[in-house]
Amino acid sequence: MIARRLRWTGLIFLLVTLAGCQMAVVPEHPIDWTWSTRAGDYIRARPAFADDAVYIGSDDNSMHAVASDTGEPLWTFETADNVTSAAAVDDEGVYFGSWDGAVYALDAAGHARWRHQTDGWVSASPLLIDGVLYIGSQDGNFYALDAQTGDL
Repeated sequence: MIARRLRWTGLIFLLVTLAGCQMAVVPEHPIDWTWSTRAGDYIRARPAFADDAVYIGSDDNSMHAVASDTGEPLWTFETADNVTSAAAVDDEGVYFGSWDGAVYALDAAGHARWRHQTDGWVSASPLLIDGVLYIGSQDGNFYALDAQTGDL
């Protein structure tokens, strides 16, 4: 009997407390999406942004570039396996890894500049500092590659 009274007292206290709270105000106009674009499979990579473009890897084995203001596709570069690596971007182009074991450098138009093969998946995201691209591979190695040539 006492337990039932405590439950009712707690419920009444909760209802009185909630009645005194202000509820969240829903805006009159819903928020509109700016744009969306679709890849051919899952997108697990973090997007990168530079020069009015967004770069995103996908499990459709591709790196995609889309216009940041409209979401319209600019180009797609296909690799031999998933691209879960985020891109690093500079004035020379776009750098990323793929599950095919390669690290890629593309120019701004999405054409291959160089490719460096490792012995494992490259799902890590690269870091670009002073012309050196740093990236890890599932082969257990950490690579420092010349961003211009792809050489170690």
